[in-house]
Amino acid sequence: MKTALVTGAGSGIGRATAEKLASNGWRVYATDIDADGLETVEGCVTETVDVTDTADIERLRAQIADDVGGLDCVVANAGLAQLGPVADLPNEHLEAQFDVNVHGVHRTVQSLGHRTAIKAFAALHRVRTYVQ
Repeated sequence: MKTALVTGAGSGIGRATAEKLASNGWRVYATDIDADGLETVEGCVTETVDVTDTADIERLRAQIADDVGGLDCVVANAGLAQLGPVADLPNEHLEAQFDVNVHGVHRTVQSLGHRTAIKAFAALHRVRTYVQ
C-alpha cells in the first residue's frame, strides 16, 4: 500500500486530496493545525500538526517511520492567505504567511529527507490523475 502525507487537510483542496487518495487505496496521513477540521476527514490517519513548528514535523516523521517506515508521496498543501495589497499588510501578517507557505513547505520536505522528496515529486505528478 502506498503512503502519502497531506498537509493542510482540514479543509478545501487538502481535504479533497487526502480523501481521494484514501478512496483510491492509499494510506494517508492527513494533517492540519485545525484539529476541528480534521475530525470529519474520512479514511485517513489524522494528526494535528503545525508546519511552522519543526518539533511537530519531526514528531510526525518519527510516527510515520514507526508506523509504516516512510512515505511514497508528500502533498505540502498547508497554506495561509493574506488578502489585500501587500503594501497594506502588517509585517507580522506577511511573515506568518511566509512561515507557513514557504518555510513550512521547506521544513516538511526537509524533515522527510532528500530521497523521499524526489520520490514524492514523482508520485505527486501521478496523484493529479486521482484528484481530477
